[in-house]
Amino acid sequence: MKKTLVLITACLALFSCKDQKEEEQEKKLIALSNNYNILLWPEIIPNSIPIKKQKIIYSDNINNLKANITIEANSDGFVTKVYIDEDEINKEVDYTNANYKSNNDKKTIENGRLKFDENNNIIEILNDQNEMITNAKFDDDGRMTNLDDNESNFRLIQQFSYRDDNKLEFYSERSFNETEPQGTTSEHYFFYNDQNQLTQSKIKSHLLLTKTNFTFGEDVETCFYSKYNQNGDWTESYCTNQNNKRISTTTRTLEY
Repeated sequence: MKKTLVLITACLALFSCKDQKEEEQEKKLIALSNNYNILLWPEIIPNSIPIKKQKIIYSDNINNLKANITIEANSDGFVTKVYIDEDEINKEVDYTNANYKSNNDKKTIENGRLKFDENNNIIEILNDQNEMITNAKFDDDGRMTNLDDNESNFRLIQQFSYRDDNKLEFYSERSFNETEPQGTTSEHYFFYNDQNQLTQSKIKSHLLLTKTNFTFGEDVETCFYSKYNQNGDWTESYCTNQNNKRISTTTRTLEY
């Protein structure tokens, strides 16, 4: 009887430790997803474990342009540096000192400060005048649901929703300049296979009349992802327009 009780207690402890470990891993992946959604793009969020470095080659087939993007991350997988064409720093994040730097379209450095919550999520970015330029909100599961960027009259508003397994399912976006009559809206959809790997995304974009919130026109772009590595991250993708014409291709080289 005593041996049976000891065995039952040991089994319960094992399952408890396993559940706790899985819960901690889930929280880490949620925080990682939030980090990429705030600083970069959801399409390149790590699938299962942190990525140390991403080297991305993006080719625009319509305008015959190519971009080389390198993303570096810390041991938690949080983005620390983003390079455009290897040497030009586009973003730099210092989590220890809560500092943020970015290059705008005029190639000038913008300095900011970061505010974090207890899960190390970025909840606010403030500019060098101590004005809030980015504000993020989260649900009870710690997933980012709203993101509001507001700087120099330019406004970007995003709303996110997730599947039960915390994979991003959809987000909407409104971008406009408060001094201009027109802006854009878009809806972004994400699809996964049975292994929870990203297989397809679809973007529906519209023009926006900012004063009336009236939208018109529609442009549809669909992207397909493939060549998954051992961690379930895609390494090749291409996108097509609504006429099924291939408009871009992307490759990723990943270091863990």
